[in-house]
Amino acid sequence: MLTLNFGTVLNGVAQLAGLDRDNLPGHFFKQARDLANRRLSIAYMSAAWPELVRVTSLTASPSDKFVLSSAMSEIIEVYQKDPLATTEAIPQNYRLYDDGSDTDERLLYTRGAQTEVYVEYRVARPELTGDVWVASSDYAIGDQVYSGNNFWDVKVARDGTDAGGSAGTSGDPAPTAADTTNWEKVKIPSRFMGYLIQGIYTDYLGANGTPTPAEEQKAESLLSLEIDSLQREQGQVRKPTVSTY
Repeated sequence: MLTLNFGTVLNGVAQLAGLDRDNLPGHFFKQARDLANRRLSIAYMSAAWPELVRVTSLTASPSDKFVLSSAMSEIIEVYQKDPLATTEAIPQNYRLYDDGSDTDERLLYTRGAQTEVYVEYRVARPELTGDVWVASSDYAIGDQVYSGNNFWDVKVARDGTDAGGSAGTSGDPAPTAADTTNWEKVKIPSRFMGYLIQGIYTDYLGANGTPTPAEEQKAESLLSLEIDSLQREQGQVRKPTVSTY
């Protein structure tokens, strides 16, 4: 996946807002980060983006009952064969169900005593929550930080000390793409950059009491251009499924 640097998005919003990107207000980062989550939600659902669509096989237990993982967001299609390996993959009728338990188990039901299906789905959208990384801070698995223009999920707990056991600015090294043991970069498709910059700027204006419908139209047009590129230039047009009796 081609990914963007969130720092570039921040700078773009700052430029539109007439702010000095080298001396941004203290609250600006958190505001832009939180507003980005809303725009990402819209962008993710607007099309079946190749960067975000996956196909995986699921095994039923018992037959016709399949458990969906937390990594699987919207279900796009269900097949009896792998659609990436054969043209004979036929879409199957299915029903989504949530059992309402505390475990939030999401289920997919088919009919016909099926024990295996291939599910095409959109990956779950990341939630941007991280604050600026501090070397001497403790971080637990699952925490998120912002460093080097990107967000990073913590994979291994960090105790804020260096190899010698002392705390301070010489503590844990900053996240890097090469350190895949301790950190995982939060990936955002690069095609969303223009929409995020304009969309966050639009929401920034609204949050500060100056909503501008024209700016919202600009954001929508940028997203529409990406959808047009996907469907018209790249030919990724999904055929509608029609139920027959």
